[in-house]
Amino acid sequence: MSNGGAQFFSHNFRKTDGTPYAGVKIYHYAAGTTTAKDIWSDEGKTTLLAQPHTGDPNGMIWFYADGDYHLKVTDKDDVLLYDWDNIKITSDTATMWEGNEGTAYPPIAAANRWQLFAKHTAGNVIQELGINDGTVFKAIKSFREAAHVLNVKDFGAKGDGIADDTTALQLCFDSAPANSIVYFPAGQYNVTGTTTASTLSTGANVKRIYGDGYQSRIHQVNTTNPGQPMLRVPANIADFSMSHMRLTQISNSVEQSGNAQLHISSGGPAGVVMIDHCYFENWEGDAISIESKKSIVTNNYFSSQNGHAIYGGTDNMIIANNHIRDVSPGGSTVINALKLQGGGPAGGVGQVKVIGNTLDGTTDTTGRVHGIVLLNLTDNSVISGNTIIGMSGFAIQTAGAIKNAIISNNNLIGKAGMTQVMLQLAGGSGHIVSCNFVDASMLGAGAAGIDVKGPTSKNNIYGNTIKGPADGYAITVTGADAMVHHNQIISGSRGIQVNLVGNVKLIDNMFLGLTGAKYDLSGALSGTTMEEFDPRIRSVTFAQANGISLAHLDGDVVEVGALTANLTMAVPSLSLTQIGKRWTFRFVQDATGGRTITWDSAFEHNWSDTGNTASKKSTITFYYNGTKWVQEGAQLGWY
Repeated sequence: MSNGGAQFFSHNFRKTDGTPYAGVKIYHYAAGTTTAKDIWSDEGKTTLLAQPHTGDPNGMIWFYADGDYHLKVTDKDDVLLYDWDNIKITSDTATMWEGNEGTAYPPIAAANRWQLFAKHTAGNVIQELGINDGTVFKAIKSFREAAHVLNVKDFGAKGDGIADDTTALQLCFDSAPANSIVYFPAGQYNVTGTTTASTLSTGANVKRIYGDGYQSRIHQVNTTNPGQPMLRVPANIADFSMSHMRLTQISNSVEQSGNAQLHISSGGPAGVVMIDHCYFENWEGDAISIESKKSIVTNNYFSSQNGHAIYGGTDNMIIANNHIRDVSPGGSTVINALKLQGGGPAGGVGQVKVIGNTLDGTTDTTGRVHGIVLLNLTDNSVISGNTIIGMSGFAIQTAGAIKNAIISNNNLIGKAGMTQVMLQLAGGSGHIVSCNFVDASMLGAGAAGIDVKGPTSKNNIYGNTIKGPADGYAITVTGADAMVHHNQIISGSRGIQVNLVGNVKLIDNMFLGLTGAKYDLSGALSGTTMEEFDPRIRSVTFAQANGISLAHLDGDVVEVGALTANLTMAVPSLSLTQIGKRWTFRFVQDATGGRTITWDSAFEHNWSDTGNTASKKSTITFYYNGTKWVQEGAQLGWY
């Protein structure tokens, strides 16, 4: 016991997620026993407190004590939280609590055994409580964990939607000890920015920011361009996460270069960045700009952005189950809802997984708002299960020297009247585009559903269902290598167009309800082959087929027209097992006429070009005898 009055003790008990233990209880015994030991409500020790002593609804408990104690802390239902024994709480000058604090633990002394010591930063933010066991000061874990959850209101933030909370919030971040968690209670925290610095910087010690969801709002009140991020996370921290927060700005509908609501700095955290269950609204720039080794962005809501929703440069990134709507370019720049590129801080090839997101609409009518764009160094990426509706530009695009992207099971719906390509492969090689639903039926003249555009090679386009545009192609292949097979083109004007390419295979594609040609190979080169068409499709139409090899079209009628140049018909040799196969060719002259047909030596025929004047037609049938293709019956035409 001390020679003076009792010593004050207080503590705020919170769960790991920051919520308080309302009605927390503390049982007070003599050290080393379960025999009750008195505590008081006053320093003079005149008014005893109950056994147990109960805290308030905010998890705060306080009392006066004197001597060595055994303290048991439970929740309101008497579930044990902490069991502390041999705790000295006294006003003795030899072992007093007053003054037992500093930025480092003092030397060990026998007289101070079981002394508590508060270790804090130079800014007087508590880091941990230690106890002297006679050999070293040992940190009391429960106190340390509680001390690392910082409430921004404890640093002067009002959250009333009126006061400027910039200084208070920055003080909280700057005061945080290592591995701190910063909590934003419900409220609107107004902040201002400058042209030279971030509005707020989390500093090196904040590992997590969280709030109460939509009600915890950081609001940028500047109506002019701050020119810097609203919230910046510095490079080279271990990990960082943000959840259940809302970030907004007063909108002026002008996209701001360099702006971002949340910016993960170049170099990025060395560990994992996770952003989940947050709201990003009304921002004049990117919502999230992120560079890190590993990033997970999931279950967030983005609305009314005049910039990219997510702009990522990362080694590995997962973007899943987010909802992005009303993305607009604002200024003159091209905007991508998701602009993703690899080569993050590790300098390697990134891998991006974009799964289950919804991208819903834009007010733009200039074709400058795209959905998902993969750029250089995003090899082996996956885009799957996304719904993309009403973009004015590409719904999905790959660009640059990337490899092996898998784009599957997406639902892509165009924007009425726009001349756009819904899905474009414009770079790299080895891509798989499969089982997507592409609705380009409402697009304007010249649009396309899927466009494979060189330089790109070894692409596999299969199993897609496409509603083609009213005046355009469902699939176009230009200057690229691809296998296009087993796709269903269920409406539109024209089916598949191949231009300027040497290695394209067109296999078993199905066409229903087209108003024009199923195939347009007018610009194709000699490497294009067409094999094994669906047996329900008994005819194939080409706008022009110059030097095209055709195989396995037993019984089909192949119409080539209108001829715009002289035509060479080439055919590969077939095996004896294909004896008896037949082809019927129908040729149509264009408005000029006079186009001649030159046959490969594999054809045995008495073809005549006599009478091949404008718009005339001629038909001829061949069968395979095991050696050559032999004319069957007379040539019909020109008629």
